Amino acid sequence: MKAHFNVSPNKVMFYSGPGGYFAKARAMGASMGGLKILKDWWKDKRFPDLYHANLPAAKMKKFWDNASVALAELSSGTVYVLLPANTVGTNFFPGTVWQRLEWNTLQKNSAVKKVVKLNPDNTKHEVIKGK
Repeated sequence: MKAHFNVSPNKVMFYSGPGGYFAKARAMGASMGGLKILKDWWKDKRFPDLYHANLPAAKMKKFWDNASVALAELSSGTVYVLLPANTVGTNFFPGTVWQRLEWNTLQKNSAVKKVVKLNPDNTKHEVIKGK
């Protein structure tokens, strides 16, 4: 999976939230100097669609779980995550890809020096890893 990404340091944006967070994360990332979400890091933008065309739902979920882990493993420097405003500290909503996979992988990744949690409703942020 990692071979299909081209990831730059300090430019990764994760997100987890109810409907519309995909668009919010993309817009906020663009306004913050070109941060990119998972979908923007593929070397070949057609790869996900070509790979999982006609896959059963369980295999498609596994594909995206693997892609999320790969992006977290390839991330470095400062990483950003857009989470609902009512998420406190590292008390994340259970069962999300962020809580299950991405956050745990980023914590183990020594190349990630800082993780900054962004609020979708204002400019508040919180450092949840590093200084």
